[in-house]
Amino acid sequence: MSPAPAQLNYNLNSTWTWGFPCDNPTRHTAIFKLGRGWVYAPNISPYAGCPCINYNAPAGTITNGYIVAKGNYVRCAGLDGPERAAGAGAVTAPPPAQLTYDLNSTWTWGKREGDATYVAVFRLGTAWVYAPNISPYAGCPCINYSARAGTITNGYIAAKGNYVRCAGI
Repeated sequence: MSPAPAQLNYNLNSTWTWGFPCDNPTRHTAIFKLGRGWVYAPNISPYAGCPCINYNAPAGTITNGYIVAKGNYVRCAGLDGPERAAGAGAVTAPPPAQLTYDLNSTWTWGKREGDATYVAVFRLGTAWVYAPNISPYAGCPCINYSARAGTITNGYIAAKGNYVRCAGI
């Protein structure tokens, strides 16, 4: 059985923030930003079972994600997405992102709605492709065509191991 969902107390814009388990709002816990693919992170593996989410998120966001560890390797499990149907208490897709610059090749900079932090926006199709260099960016925004600055996308990178696709578009 997976741990209870957790809610962010503060915006998550880097690697972790404080939050609380939804079944015990008086207990503080760290919530980590971590992708679905396995990564070497010996500093995070002791936190197995703690909450995680795979994108920059505003305070109040609820996540079902939790850290799974195998030795010094970790990943965020329990997230709803294309590889698992959304159910009760499902995590919603990340907020839309707006391109800051034109996207003519593989990626550009953009910003999530309501967030001043720059994020990478990838050009990626909707079919699964092998891309181990992109899989660590699960949850980041994506779009499936060349686009001009100012374009808004609801797409986000879904990952299964080293395979990725642009979901939500």
